[in-house]
Amino acid sequence: MSECWSQLRKQTRINQLQNRVYFGGALSGRDTNAVNKTVSGLLKLMDPGGNAELSDEDLEWAVRIAMEARRRVKEQQKRIGAAEFRNTHFSLA
Repeated sequence: MSECWSQLRKQTRINQLQNRVYFGGALSGRDTNAVNKTVSGLLKLMDPGGNAELSDEDLEWAVRIAMEARRRVKEQQKRIGAAEFRNTHFSLA
């Protein structure tokens, strides 16, 4: 099992997001990168082989979880440095 997880780390599923998901303006480049990586990991857990067609509902589920996780990270950062991490209102376009 650990070898499977190691091999999956070398893959990415970010290409399945392209032209299907558009993030709002509140996400910085670092936020977008973190959300993309989280979505990629969730998609690999849902379909390790990567052969199945990804439905819009499954993609939306993964993106919403990833955005919520990133928002929570930003909320914690905001507690530490309020001036640096102000905007935590993420959205999809």
